[in-house]
Amino acid sequence: WARRTSGGIKKTASQYLLFLGCSFTFGEGLGDQETLPAQTEQKLDQTAAYNYGISGASIGHLLFRLKTIEKSELPENTGWVIYP
Repeated sequence: WARRTSGGIKKTASQYLLFLGCSFTFGEGLGDQETLPAQTEQKLDQTAAYNYGISGASIGHLLFRLKTIEKSELPENTGWVIYP
């Protein structure tokens, strides 16, 4: 599961930024458009950001989640994983 960062996947996105982290990345207490991944996506035209932050997660939880992401969740061919 990923938290929504935009109204939908950008049609022109050529790469992804996958954000992993705890409640700060998830944006606990913030609206969908106020999170770090959503704000980053708004600034980068050719990039789709995905918020895979998990409140209360440890690095072990995040590594497991990273390993279980299906290719269909990231339609762009290339990208980066960010652990802020």
